[in-house]
Amino acid sequence: MARKREAIAIIGEGITEKYFILSLRDILTRKPNPVKPKKSNLDELELAIKDCLKKGYTLIYCLIDKDNKLHDGNHDHRRNAEKYANLKKKYHNKRHRCPDGSKADVFMIESFPATEIFFLYYFGFTQAHYTNQQLKELLHQKFGYATEEKYLIKNSLHDTLIKAGGSIQTAIEASGRSMQLRNPEDIHCPYTEIGKMLSELME
Repeated sequence: MARKREAIAIIGEGITEKYFILSLRDILTRKPNPVKPKKSNLDELELAIKDCLKKGYTLIYCLIDKDNKLHDGNHDHRRNAEKYANLKKKYHNKRHRCPDGSKADVFMIESFPATEIFFLYYFGFTQAHYTNQQLKELLHQKFGYATEEKYLIKNSLHDTLIKAGGSIQTAIEASGRSMQLRNPEDIHCPYTEIGKMLSELME
């Protein structure tokens, strides 16, 4: 039986991830389709994973913001952390059978505090600790970044980052360094696995 043609999905938690992936399609060798859950919560994320399996995707990446999935004293964060741990155990780094009989690999791609740390890495590596909101404000100062869909539709994120003096290779290298220097005992240590994912998609 012939091997099924590769089909890649990238599931983001919100609209930012969708439009960032769309902005990268011209530079990626392996072309992913961005998928946005109906709502930004873990239940909807799992439904999106199941839907991608049902549609026969062969590779599924899930972009995860870790800032609200920590045991940091916040009751909602602790509940999210426990739910996410179960979801990760169920799906991450495993091969799943699709309803059509094909198989799909699923990976959780984590960032702390959020996907936006990868945007900051376009300008170089930093170990500075930021909240999600602080990170968004810093990016707004750098290149006018906003999370509203109107802005994201009008402005290609990748192109805007390049015009502001950033480099995706710089971001990928900084992402790798963040993983090397990550301190598991520091729950607020900034890092992202997005660079590894994009390197794979550029092969």
